[in-house]
Amino acid sequence: MSRKPDPPPRPRGVRATIARTAAILLLAILLAAPCTALAGPEGGPDTSAAAPRISLLTIGPGELFFERFGHNAIVVRDADGDARSYNYGVFDFFEDDFLANFIGGRMRYLVMEFPYEEDLAVYRDEHRTITEQVLDLDPQQARALAGYLEWNARPENARYPYDYFASNCSTRVRDALDRALGGALKAQSEGRSRGFTWRMDALRMMAPEPLLMLVIDLGLGPAADRRTDFWEESFLPEVWPMWSPMRAWRAPRAIARWSPKRSASRTARSRRRRCCRPTCAGHS
Repeated sequence: MSRKPDPPPRPRGVRATIARTAAILLLAILLAAPCTALAGPEGGPDTSAAAPRISLLTIGPGELFFERFGHNAIVVRDADGDARSYNYGVFDFFEDDFLANFIGGRMRYLVMEFPYEEDLAVYRDEHRTITEQVLDLDPQQARALAGYLEWNARPENARYPYDYFASNCSTRVRDALDRALGGALKAQSEGRSRGFTWRMDALRMMAPEPLLMLVIDLGLGPAADRRTDFWEESFLPEVWPMWSPMRAWRAPRAIARWSPKRSASRTARSRRRRCCRPTCAGHS
């Protein structure tokens, strides 16, 4: 399977500059456009090849403010051992009208495919916790999901309108899984709640950054105080490893965890490429 090249290298200092700009304009992101329904490829999945193995990758919070919420990705492993990660947390700092769209809440993110080990190494370099859950999908579901992700990552299909709570790197993973499961994940998630609200979750995760926490608190409207169900709270990557609706599709003894090692410093590789939102931004 051919894969798209990594985005071009960024000049030194760009990431820090964008981070400072993002801190000032964080409130604008909260007003981003609502998400649209997922489209999909025409025709069914290829049943001639062996079904791939699917797993969910959940990355813990990072040190930078835009990494505070963590990140999710889907891993696809083919029968021949090839493994790739589908990351819905990418945007292009150098896109036309990037700053204007950022300020106006019209951000467009995209999904990209990366080699699994390369993706994992980035988060290890950043000393992030990593949890991988192997999913117990039947062959038809696994093929359908892999086919959809491959289709979605094509340049003509990859972009989507970003929304802080409704359309981000975590909810897009959720929607792709639910699509492969024929809506069963959503059916088991709606109407069940841990009692949290969007405001409670956002402020809790941003607590290490008091100023930004205040900005978010002031910017969120009354709708953020409504109790969210499991489906809505899945905008937050950290809930996925303990998310009860996922238990039905989790393979037995199929959770692997990596703890951060603080002895190493960040490398140039960990300063590259991706961004997901204030929850999964910078490179998620």
